[in-house]
Amino acid sequence: MTYLQIIQDFFQLCADHKMIQTWGYGQLSDLVDPYNQEAQDYPYAFLVPESHVLQTGEIRYRFQLIMQELVQGGQLEVIQAQSDALQYIQDLLAHYYYTLTQYDFDLNVNVTPFREKYDDQVAGMTAQIELIVKNTLNDCITPYE
Repeated sequence: MTYLQIIQDFFQLCADHKMIQTWGYGQLSDLVDPYNQEAQDYPYAFLVPESHVLQTGEIRYRFQLIMQELVQGGQLEVIQAQSDALQYIQDLLAHYYYTLTQYDFDLNVNVTPFREKYDDQVAGMTAQIELIVKNTLNDCITPYE
């Protein structure tokens, strides 16, 4: 499984979700530039890569998963947006866990609520996720003589 396939799986999970409208990938500075979509609609899922770990027999891919909603009202609207964001994160994680069997999954996920002002005022949750893919080094396919 390649890194590109991992990102494509995330995009497909977002595309198949009935509530998530926009998704993206990149650094936090890319947050306002959704992937392959004309407009930034909400809810918006964004994947920020972190340090990945190659270990014997596996690769641990670490990401921040940011799920956000547009908010314009007061405290109750912010809390509702954070609650919805947490549910959407759980939906994606459940699909990874139960459907995408090529992944092992660390269910010890830290989730942090936020309220921020970028181009829009948004609220939601950020989850620190780790996807584990079985991978052994194979010297038979390396480009050496």
